[in-house]
Amino acid sequence: MNILLISPPKLEGLKESKGTIPVPLLHLAAVLRRDGHAPSILDLSIYYPGPRDDPTVFYLDIVRRSLRAIEPGMVGINCFTTIHFPVVLELAETIKAASPGMPIAVGGAHPSLFPREILEKSTAFDYVAIGEAEDSIIELVTALQAGNREHLDHVQSIAFRRDGHAVITARRSFLSNLDELPEPAWDMISLPDYYADHSHWYNPKGLAFHLSVPILSSRSCPFTCNFCSIYTTMGRKLRMRSPGKVVDEIQMLHQERGQNYFGFIDDNVNVNKKHILGICDEIVRRGLNIEWETTCGTYLGALDDEIVAAMAGAGCVFARLPIEHGNDQMRIVIGKKLPREKIFAAAESFKRHRIFTSSMYIMGFPEDTAETLEDTRQMILDLQLDLNYVFNIIPFPGTRLFEQASRDGLFLESFDPDQLWRGGINLDPVQDETRFFIKPYQMELDALHYYRRVFDSLQVLSHRAKSMNKAA
Repeated sequence: MNILLISPPKLEGLKESKGTIPVPLLHLAAVLRRDGHAPSILDLSIYYPGPRDDPTVFYLDIVRRSLRAIEPGMVGINCFTTIHFPVVLELAETIKAASPGMPIAVGGAHPSLFPREILEKSTAFDYVAIGEAEDSIIELVTALQAGNREHLDHVQSIAFRRDGHAVITARRSFLSNLDELPEPAWDMISLPDYYADHSHWYNPKGLAFHLSVPILSSRSCPFTCNFCSIYTTMGRKLRMRSPGKVVDEIQMLHQERGQNYFGFIDDNVNVNKKHILGICDEIVRRGLNIEWETTCGTYLGALDDEIVAAMAGAGCVFARLPIEHGNDQMRIVIGKKLPREKIFAAAESFKRHRIFTSSMYIMGFPEDTAETLEDTRQMILDLQLDLNYVFNIIPFPGTRLFEQASRDGLFLESFDPDQLWRGGINLDPVQDETRFFIKPYQMELDALHYYRRVFDSLQVLSHRAKSMNKAA
């Protein structure tokens, strides 16, 4: 079966930046191809409307041309977050209007939270893949080819419509052996489409690169931060690819596709010490002259000097440190059980091994006060990392934080709970990075904005960061 997999365009306000490689679709395409199907990937984030183009018309015209060229038996659309869903819904409605009989499936974090509402309140989608979808999509396509809708009841972790009502099937299991998955379908995208000017990045080896190629070595996160909902799509159990398989992928991209810089997009790449050391050992053993970063952060609670030394020896040049908060009690409140001494020990280790560092903090939690934010300011000054990013908290649906803010009336803007399924809450920080979405119990907005300005002034502290000015 021909299958068209679509990644939505970039959000308004980011049109000047490059697209983001749709890693989930690379994995889905790989398993579909292994099962004998003919998938194609259409990543709308790499297309940029001109100044006179209507963006909606521009993107929908690209989709229509792809439909005519590929003649798919099914369309699958990936939806990253709640703020992406309105444009995903519009894409599906257009496809359905042009091809009423075309089966359309949607997956991703947001649809996984609202499968029933999406199917019962919109006719644009026929199926919702809930969470991890490699097994589900094969079972779904098999059922569609059989032409017997009764088979849908046996497809795991999907939602479909029957007599106007959503039927949600149970998940039998998450993928336990990630090594059984085929290598992502890197050949289905053109990497130069994602190139950008990285000449200002920290580059101690002096390698040529235009892209941080995303590498996923593990899935899920075993921790319980109140602002995160990754467990809704990946479960709680950490699952890892073998180091050999991970480095096979890196080596192929390095030697066959000319890529020299990589970014691990795991939620916590170093939770398992044997795993991260195995990856580092394989890179060194194969003599790969590459550089890499921990794109989504390192778990500081499991970090020690042996791990940092191995990372540095294997080409790690940049590490993000998800500290989340400078106040010790606040880290406990938000579910980040990270001892203060671990934070400082990790920072010193990264400095000792000359790895560029960026902290990641969050401000504006319901329990925040001027005193707790002052502790974050002081930690930034005490740690003296190269870069320091303090993000305004976003209470995404599916998190305990969202439930808390809803229960206690902390949202600064009203929204209709019945419209959450369609992205009916404005949680988009793209247009205004100083914007806050909830109000702490004991802080006024003026105080929040004051600390927003303070943290912005502390973003770059080190001379190395000032000279390199590496973007986060």
